[in-house]
Amino acid sequence: MDELKHLLSLSDTVEGQLRQSVHALRRYYLTHDGEAGEAHALLLLRTHWCTHPMDEDTLRPLMELLSKRGYRQEAEEYYRRLYNQLAAKGLAPDPCTQKTAQNLYSRQSIHKNQSEVTSSLHVESVFSFYMQRGADAPFSCINTSSRMEDHEPEEHNSLLELATLRGQDLANDAIVNNSEVTKYLDTVSAKNLLHSEDLFHLELHERLQRALRKSAVIDNATIKRLESITNDCWRMIPVVAGVVSHHSRRYVLECLDIVTRLLEVSQPKTTYQQLCSIAGELSLITANISSNMRDYHTAKTYYELGIEAAQEAKNIPLQAVGLVRLSFNSTRNDRPDVSFPLVQEALCLMKQCDKHATMTTRAWIAAALAEIYANLKNDKDCFAILEQAELQIDSAILEDDPYHTTFSSSLLAGYKGSCYTLLQLPEDAETVLHEALTQMSLSSIYQKGYILSVLANSYIQKGKIDEMCRYASDALAVAAQTKALEIFQRICKLRTDAALWASTSYVKNLNEQIHDLEHVFH
Repeated sequence: MDELKHLLSLSDTVEGQLRQSVHALRRYYLTHDGEAGEAHALLLLRTHWCTHPMDEDTLRPLMELLSKRGYRQEAEEYYRRLYNQLAAKGLAPDPCTQKTAQNLYSRQSIHKNQSEVTSSLHVESVFSFYMQRGADAPFSCINTSSRMEDHEPEEHNSLLELATLRGQDLANDAIVNNSEVTKYLDTVSAKNLLHSEDLFHLELHERLQRALRKSAVIDNATIKRLESITNDCWRMIPVVAGVVSHHSRRYVLECLDIVTRLLEVSQPKTTYQQLCSIAGELSLITANISSNMRDYHTAKTYYELGIEAAQEAKNIPLQAVGLVRLSFNSTRNDRPDVSFPLVQEALCLMKQCDKHATMTTRAWIAAALAEIYANLKNDKDCFAILEQAELQIDSAILEDDPYHTTFSSSLLAGYKGSCYTLLQLPEDAETVLHEALTQMSLSSIYQKGYILSVLANSYIQKGKIDEMCRYASDALAVAAQTKALEIFQRICKLRTDAALWASTSYVKNLNEQIHDLEHVFH
């Protein structure tokens, strides 16, 4: 009994520390990272509230942030869920929570236009049906209640099934009602954490693939709304790989599902290409998140799908970015021969678009190709393409990075250092890498880990094991903080290369540090 009390007390302590960490991190995001910070804070609060649906201290800032970013219907839904669960126990929300909800409703009534009034009436009818089902039933945007009553309640536990029925309604109508689409976009965030990801994955990429071969009449406002959501999705790719999760990927997949439904019905050519471009971006985001989660099979599927969608959209820069990101899967497996044709094709594509690709994107692709040349021991072409990348990054506007390459002059220095190391030029590598470390910003923590690992490699080539171990240890500290598997694997390989010095205290300490971190990456 004493042990049980101790465990319960410990559990409460952990929960309290988790709650404090969530809110501290939320405040940090909102204070330091501007609009991108809001997107990260929103994901953090959504994720925490999904697993703690009675935590009103989390719900209040979540509702405020949702309202600020235009997701008022999602905020309403979260409050309604809490209200129903408390009402079932004869309780009511905290007065502060009630006041937050009242403020939300007040703001919504002030800003409503006629189309939002129509949407609200529809949502109320759905809420009415939802409340009849009970507080634990999943919320959907289906307004045909008779259709749902034909099935057993347990058959609708998957929001994918509910959303698919809604998509069939739209497709059967042949013309997509813009207010319906906008309303669905506004409620998608509320659902993204609740459906089965396995069921969602099962058919989404196949449906999109089929839709790309078909040709919803939708207006420009809807396209702009979809583009805005896609920009938010790019910001969900974090610097810290360990932050990514099934929750963030589900959100992006839900957005991709909306676009796929719009592609599954006939559209004008211009609209079709715009939607294909959006679908391509969302596919690449899904692939990027999957890769950070080490789900490489899913990553490959969505990279290929993103490339196909970009090709349909005639969006050459997006297609090129997809090819380079796909090549990283082969580079990770030490197959530069497989990566080379992909990146070379990307560079050729970029030569076809004089003004549609930013200099940041061009420089990133050039640097990726240079590293492959170095892997293939082709120093002449490597140095030539590095010089090209340097000229491009010097004229680039770093904020103009639509596909989240995060490329910068310091990262270019990292690529140069990697190339010099691969070409057995450690002195040159050390010069550019030390210079890169002095240029690093506080937000470039992953890039710092990458550069430290390359620097450690340059020192082992010179036989300076003490320096190698020092920088390898610093790189491991970054890997532990960012959950960056690639950096960890680089250091493990260095440890193998340092086998001749295994008896030294430097290598022994490095071995211990690697051993202590193995559980993080397995």
